[in-house]
Amino acid sequence: MLVALGLLLAYGLPAVWRKVKGAFGVTGNILGKDEAEKKQEAENMAYAKKHVGDNGGVAVGFNPMTAASNLKSAMDKWGTDEDEIFRILGKMTCAMVLATYIAFGSPDGDNLETWLINDLGGADRIKALGYLTNAGLKC
Repeated sequence: MLVALGLLLAYGLPAVWRKVKGAFGVTGNILGKDEAEKKQEAENMAYAKKHVGDNGGVAVGFNPMTAASNLKSAMDKWGTDEDEIFRILGKMTCAMVLATYIAFGSPDGDNLETWLINDLGGADRIKALGYLTNAGLKC
């Protein structure tokens, strides 16, 4: 019981739930999202798809699927690798961020923004979401 409480305090309920449901193969989002959140996610995805090539280009050899996979790997374990997240995001142009946002998609309906919010706190969260807002997404 103390271990479970410790995990909740250390990681926050959404992050712990994502990790637990992944371990047991549970699908869906028990925490749910309200209509405003769903609308904002849809608007962000539409914006990203429309403007992915408009903001500074994509580097030769850049693969948004690889970037998305590497970001998930940095967050999808019992300890978030903040350094890896910022190493990945720090090398991206705005267009690369948008392409990665599109590629990130998750079977449980969470997106890159949701993962960053659930896995990071304080200044790290603000810094990470800054990469998304600089690319034109509304976070």
